Amino acid sequence: MADNNFVTLTDSEGASAVVAPELGGWLLRYARSLPEHGLVESLHFSQATVDRHPREMYAGIPVLFPLVSNNRVADRDHHYEWNGQIYEMPQHGFARRSKWGISEQAAASVRLELTDSEATRANYPFAFRFCLT
Repeated sequence: MADNNFVTLTDSEGASAVVAPELGGWLLRYARSLPEHGLVESLHFSQATVDRHPREMYAGIPVLFPLVSNNRVADRDHHYEWNGQIYEMPQHGFARRSKWGISEQAAASVRLELTDSEATRANYPFAFRFCLT
């Protein structure tokens, strides 16, 4: 990968994955060798896909948090109500457009972490620490 912000993981059996922590923890590529087929890419990576982020994210596997679908309050799309207050929330949440930190990394695994901030609390008024390995 040309971008140094991608994490490439490989295991002892030759499977590989590419994760982009700074692009929402997005799993961009996954490939593994199958005896009858050779190397099979389950998720195909292309730079064009990455270049569309965050406008279009229909490839790979993005992290959907704290909501996985569209939400609506009265006639307002992308909003929800909590304790009498209405908050705006992008479709599928904000995690897929957030920069994740790396708290642990090995050859075959990476642990990503997203924590609340002033920016997240504007849409989601809760303290949180979301870890994904």
